[in-house]
Amino acid sequence: MDGVWTWTGGVRSGFRIALDQIWDADRRLDIGLPGIVWLEAELTGVGDELFYLLPMPFKTSGASVSARVEYQRDSAELSAGIASHFNRLYLTNPGIEFPGASLYLTYPDQQEGNSYNGRLTLHSGEGQVVNFQSIVLLDVEENLPFTEGTLPLALNGYSFSADFDRWETLVAGIGWLQISGSVHTGSDNIQEKPRIVGKLNIDRATISMGGGGTLEGSGEGASGRSSELPVDLSIRITGDRDIWFRNNYANVELSAAVDISTARGQLLIGGDIKAVRGGVYLLGREFQITQGDVRILQTTPLGVELDVQAEARIRSTVSGAEYIITVTVTGDPEKPDIALDGEGPAGRIGDQDIVTLLTAGMTYGELQQFDSSALGNVAGNVLGQWLAMSIRDDVGLDALQFTPDFSSDSTSLVVNAGKYVLPDMFVSFSSDVFSSDAGTLKAQYYFNRDFFLEGSTKSTFTGTQDPSLELHYTYRY
Repeated sequence: MDGVWTWTGGVRSGFRIALDQIWDADRRLDIGLPGIVWLEAELTGVGDELFYLLPMPFKTSGASVSARVEYQRDSAELSAGIASHFNRLYLTNPGIEFPGASLYLTYPDQQEGNSYNGRLTLHSGEGQVVNFQSIVLLDVEENLPFTEGTLPLALNGYSFSADFDRWETLVAGIGWLQISGSVHTGSDNIQEKPRIVGKLNIDRATISMGGGGTLEGSGEGASGRSSELPVDLSIRITGDRDIWFRNNYANVELSAAVDISTARGQLLIGGDIKAVRGGVYLLGREFQITQGDVRILQTTPLGVELDVQAEARIRSTVSGAEYIITVTVTGDPEKPDIALDGEGPAGRIGDQDIVTLLTAGMTYGELQQFDSSALGNVAGNVLGQWLAMSIRDDVGLDALQFTPDFSSDSTSLVVNAGKYVLPDMFVSFSSDVFSSDAGTLKAQYYFNRDFFLEGSTKSTFTGTQDPSLELHYTYRY
């Protein structure tokens, strides 16, 4: 058969083949691998449709695949090659995206001498920069020409390595990650379960856990019981700064030192995840983190529990007394248990005082001294904070607060917006929409959670700017 071809855009795909011994003893057609004398096949420019039609564990976007196979029975020669590129390559389980991916297969390959004769390479990265490279080397034994009852190819050994250099990806159920480090495995006995070893560092991340407080794809079988993993793991994952957990009530920076391993085929995760800094949002107020831990539960599937404590210092707008409101957040990240406690100059305060301090900036007894217009200001303040929380993440800010005041003798709407421009530097701007003042610009540099330098400039009555520089230190006792 001298050729069966299709053309797309002037490029052809198809095959040529020669066969013998295609009839059995009863003169019936019997075409099998032993009857192939020679074969040439090529596939050029295939797109995403191939990966959606075939039952493969990944999906693609912007795929372009070319492949070629040649075989000669007389000389017992077999060669194969694949060159492909994907704008996006998405592994459906565990749900990892490879942006700008290129996949190459070469057989035979002599780059490693006599140790390995096959090579599979995967590159990934945005633009022209390769941030991820994975190489699989194969030791393939050929049993050519094809004969009945034997496999034409047998895998005797392999070597796998993956290197990450600030590689950015999206992981389903977790969020966006930037990773550096490497993992590797290899064996000359394919009957052994692969053991992947390595160390990865999370350079940056924005994490928003899926519903139920569980890590998706963490080994739950169809029966609801934990299924055995096909590989053994020994991977150390670290991250010092710039790992942010964010949702509609929290904006927390984490540090991590976690070991991922397996025991009898079951996934184990141990180590520490700490809350470094950040805030918890409740009733229109931001509570600053004072301590916090994230516990990983060895359940099926793996679960996550929070244990975070944060506080807000509120000065009464009536008496000037300072009150400390503490919020404790525990349990499921999506449906946490939240407890409030408060303390003032005279000791602990009740729930009514806590709520009015958070919403109106005064105690319940002080609020009762005002007329009904004060309640309108409270409602306006709560509405402003709800609006700010709703749009803060959409505009790329770390902090956004609206404080309205529409009383009978004054009208104001103070907008306070801020963002971390560096891991340790926070810049904010505050201004009244209804005022002609230029507003206040602040820059805070944090040496640690309790020690920071603050510089600010604000307008004066004469229209000039009044700069200031302050050193803040918090002593906890």
